[in-house]
Amino acid sequence: VYALYKKSAPLKKSTKQMYEHKYKLYIGPLFGKYKIALIDNYLVQTKFDTLTNLSYGSKDILLRLLNNIIKYAHINNFIKSEYKAKINIGKKDKKISAPISEDIFKDYLERIRNSRVMVFKRQYELALWIGYYTGARIGEVFALDVSDLDFENNQIYINKTLEYDYEENSLYISSTKTSAATNSVPMVKALKKILLEYLKDHKFDILICTYDGNYIKPGNLSGHMAYYSKTTGNHIHFHQLRHAMATRLFENDVNPKIAQRILRHEKIETTLGIYTHLKKEIADETLNDIFSESKEDSET
Repeated sequence: VYALYKKSAPLKKSTKQMYEHKYKLYIGPLFGKYKIALIDNYLVQTKFDTLTNLSYGSKDILLRLLNNIIKYAHINNFIKSEYKAKINIGKKDKKISAPISEDIFKDYLERIRNSRVMVFKRQYELALWIGYYTGARIGEVFALDVSDLDFENNQIYINKTLEYDYEENSLYISSTKTSAATNSVPMVKALKKILLEYLKDHKFDILICTYDGNYIKPGNLSGHMAYYSKTTGNHIHFHQLRHAMATRLFENDVNPKIAQRILRHEKIETTLGIYTHLKKEIADETLNDIFSESKEDSET
């Protein structure tokens, strides 16, 4: 049934490859020997309880995949009764990745500039600045063409993402994460200056590219950031730049609807969730400061 579902499901290539990996590693070994009509909540719960090393997010993806397969089986009359597995997979981790600190960001940029082994230093530095000033995702940044830069209206058009095909060992252009993600973001003056300087001796259509004009694998930069994190103890990854943008919008009292537009969130709930998390952090810090000062006063 999974093989048929995989062929017919209208999924992005990256999602299909991710599902294939999850199926081979978990769904197939756990449920492959059972007739699909015999799968029930008790069996699903029992099997999922063995996945003690997986996070809530990973279990959620597995459950979604299993339910998609079961739904496909029902629609195509492989099973008579409609069924959706509803089990306990634990509590969702509400922790939001911390934004990158200015000191760590500047230190990492300096490491890139001074590196003797990094091949695409100039390109990686530009990618980081674009992420810093726009909050764009890494695949969106590496997919940018020069034609996506509107210097007259000071906008950057995000309309695609660069992904890696692990089966074909090749890069390919795909649609953005959501329909809302396909939009323009403001090109602030500081970023405009960096882009114009970069383009002075740039002769290719692809903005961030190899020296012969081909796409650069985003994972190469991610790998270098992971190595930096491991060797310095300063945790850094590209998505932190997006969280840093969200934090700056919150700290400057930007209306959530405007923040949603800048961050290109499909749902306002995503933006509000980040704002709520940041408010809680401020409240926690404030109370800790108050009681810390009270304790010092009582001791003097």
